[in-house]
Amino acid sequence: MRLMSFRRICKQNIRNALLCQLCANQCTLHASTNCALLTNRSLLRISGRDASPFLQGLITNDINDVAPASYSMLLNSKGRVLYDVMLYKNTTSDGISYFLECDTDVNNAIENHFKYYKLRSKVDIVNVDDQFAICWAKCKDGKKESITFKNEPVLSVKDPRLQELGERIIISRHKDLSEYFQDTIDVNYQEYIDNRMKLGICEGASEIIAGESLPLECNLDYLDGVKFDKGCYLGQELTARTYHTGVIRKRLMPIVMSKPAHNDTNYIGSVVLNNKNKNCGKVRALSGKYGIALLRITDSLCGPLTIKGSNTEIYFTASKPDWWPQNA
Repeated sequence: MRLMSFRRICKQNIRNALLCQLCANQCTLHASTNCALLTNRSLLRISGRDASPFLQGLITNDINDVAPASYSMLLNSKGRVLYDVMLYKNTTSDGISYFLECDTDVNNAIENHFKYYKLRSKVDIVNVDDQFAICWAKCKDGKKESITFKNEPVLSVKDPRLQELGERIIISRHKDLSEYFQDTIDVNYQEYIDNRMKLGICEGASEIIAGESLPLECNLDYLDGVKFDKGCYLGQELTARTYHTGVIRKRLMPIVMSKPAHNDTNYIGSVVLNNKNKNCGKVRALSGKYGIALLRITDSLCGPLTIKGSNTEIYFTASKPDWWPQNA
């Protein structure tokens, strides 16, 4: 009897230990989630009978692949980038509609761009910033677990560009973040920017200048933001020709400064010189010691690079990010 009682006690202790470990793991997951409201991102809702074919003729990606999210760009007739956007498919009892996420500074411009090409299409384009907000969330320390919610948001998806960018979450504008996340560490929006800089991902109108860059120079092909077999869309001809000729001399690349740049905005747009004093590109974004520049790939990888301020020179290096294809 004593032996059987001893065995029962041992089994119970083991079960308790396993239960405690499980609870500890769950608590660790909840407590290790960082999130921040993306205060300079806006949402448009595109709905109506012709919403899908309408968007198909304007975006670089395939509207049939927007499940649940996709990255894309809107181009002008010359094939230059106007705006970078993300699309989220939203299926309800009323049918299929799409949320389009964009830079707040250009939401009116995008709305007007759509209305210009709408013609007789049965499409409704509405700014829904007064109803919804966008936030970013990521498991701390690079963990790959899905974010745990105590209340379901309107929409939660992996960032369609890179796994390292975490999740995009759409919530009600009138609710606090604490109503959705369990034991979340709320972080400054700057942490999201720093994460992008380190990865070499440009975003928004201040970093992707309208009418200047080609979509493949912005790594759209590497970020799964363009389909070359979807058929015609605005700006498609030059994009397809550039891709099939294989001649893409410049791309957005991450840079690391020798020291943090003070007054970052003074260096945005600065010419980048390589160790042979050759112009090989321009700085597009900076955050502390990290940044992104549009660079000639061959000329920028041969040694240290320089940008010159009014009274100073800053040295830095450029690199091919890990998420580029190995043969890039």
